[in-house]
Amino acid sequence: MINTVSFSTESRGLLQARQLSDEEITDFATLIQQMKQSENNAKQHLNSLSPQELELLRKANSLADPIMASQVSEEGAMNLFRQPDNSDSVDLNNDGIVEVGVARNVQFPPANAPQWVSDAWEEATKGMTWADRATAELHLHSAIYGINIDGVSSKTPLSPGEQWSEAGIKRLFKDLHGSLEFAVSLDGWTPQHKARLALYERFESALSASAPSAFNLSQSAQSSFGNHSVAEAQEPAKEAEHTTSKENEKIRELNTLLLYARLGIDKQKLDKIAEKMAEVENDPTLSKAQKYKKLQALEQQRLEIIEEAQRRTMEQEKRKALLGDLAVTDERLKEQSLKSLLGR
Repeated sequence: MINTVSFSTESRGLLQARQLSDEEITDFATLIQQMKQSENNAKQHLNSLSPQELELLRKANSLADPIMASQVSEEGAMNLFRQPDNSDSVDLNNDGIVEVGVARNVQFPPANAPQWVSDAWEEATKGMTWADRATAELHLHSAIYGINIDGVSSKTPLSPGEQWSEAGIKRLFKDLHGSLEFAVSLDGWTPQHKARLALYERFESALSASAPSAFNLSQSAQSSFGNHSVAEAQEPAKEAEHTTSKENEKIRELNTLLLYARLGIDKQKLDKIAEKMAEVENDPTLSKAQKYKKLQALEQQRLEIIEEAQRRTMEQEKRKALLGDLAVTDERLKEQSLKSLLGR
């Protein structure tokens, strides 16, 4: 059989980092080729492999546990026979999670996104540390698919065609900037918030450059975030020059604590998550993959807290609006009753 599978430079580098010999890399390519030529689906083909072949698949995909074919979904089986760089991964149920064997990995841009979206993300994240990029990828993933708790997502994602249409992208940036405005209302323009706004603007600029010519994305981020920009986000630094007294600092801190309390946010919990993220990033005993998973788990915990606060705030606003409507109705009823009495 002629082997026609060719690994990308990144995929080959990953396989070598996973301690595969040149012979094992060739054998892995052969397994992929055999899967492509098989008349069976991926799960059926997986069931036909020998223990030695399953072990090679496990090693090539950097899985911790032996592959048990009976426990693997069709999506999980298909992704065992793909490029390690995730360039051809599949997401059959469009949940933003790529199953590889029984492992479930967050992937952003999603496997179902067009190539020009992936190209734009590469451009937008150029120069970022892997830790910052990992956090940003989970943040963007959560904006599209929601927070996944016990296998249940808090949002119903759009189809790939809808999500990466002009309208879908504009809606995404509107949601992103809305969440950022909420975060800024809690903490002010922290360095993290400034970096996030800068990332949004870079991503949209890159999307505008790589999207189909019919798309018009150039103004969506700015319009969805009012008149704010990265330059304006620097203004609080100037304001701080005039408010550096200990008294003003105490007032600002007290106001922040009161706001967190009103929204039911445990600030100490958020601070502890931030501390743990810093510890993970600086832990020399963890591999890059281990750090990535730990940082993603911590970021998900942080996002769950913020999303719950946002949901609670929206419910409060709806309740206020409803009470306001009821008050207006009550006044009108009183007015009508008074008119009826006067008319007698």
